[in-house]
Amino acid sequence: MQTTSNARGNHRWRSKGISASEIATILGRNPDKTPWRLWAEKVGKVPREDLSKNPNVQRGIEKEDLARQVAEDLLGDILLPICAEYDEDDIFRASLDGVTEKNEPTELKCPARSTFDDAKENGEESKAYKLYYPQVQQQMLVTGGKQGYLLLYYDEDGEKEHILFTIPRDEQLIEEILAE
Repeated sequence: MQTTSNARGNHRWRSKGISASEIATILGRNPDKTPWRLWAEKVGKVPREDLSKNPNVQRGIEKEDLARQVAEDLLGDILLPICAEYDEDDIFRASLDGVTEKNEPTELKCPARSTFDDAKENGEESKAYKLYYPQVQQQMLVTGGKQGYLLLYYDEDGEKEHILFTIPRDEQLIEEILAE
């Protein structure tokens, strides 16, 4: 795993490869974007969607440090936010919200109440889990981690809740990621 600390959030760095956040789209598992649209954005045929005003994106930026603190307390580890590339093919990249001492990636999400409640009720069958599962798998590909984590953190109107999923490495899906 090659790492760089100054690439976090750098769109130019991300554009030179396939980021973990794009992998669900490439695999056809993202209901909001097709692989065709992603390709057209990456090659400059259509403009990238500006997500800066999206309330979910804004909430995630605002609450990410709080979510990281919760994850650190739950995991008993310090989570370093870094950017990394897969040693064997640097086209595979991950802007990691946090990585443990054992190279286990932790993806942090601060969803809306309805998404959080769906995850609380349906667990691994929830829309959020299914959408972010491939992202965590690519993060494990890049880091070499044997497992990863997905933390959903809700913090609105005085309510604070979290759900931590431990996600085992899925070699079959990682092979699919490499093939696609």
